[in-house]
Amino acid sequence: MTQCQVTRDGEPASPVLDSEGDAEVWLLRNQGQSIDYATRYGGYAIAAVAP
Repeated sequence: MTQCQVTRDGEPASPVLDSEGDAEVWLLRNQGQSIDYATRYGGYAIAAVAP
């Protein structure tokens, strides 16, 4: 599994998470829009973290 982190406007917004699925769950719990809307218009991204 690849560790991931949620970023907003290029800055870390979440702790390092164990998987992309965990990052998606974090994103849904911590902002009020869908993942699609948050990543298109809200400045959020899910980025892989190098081990």
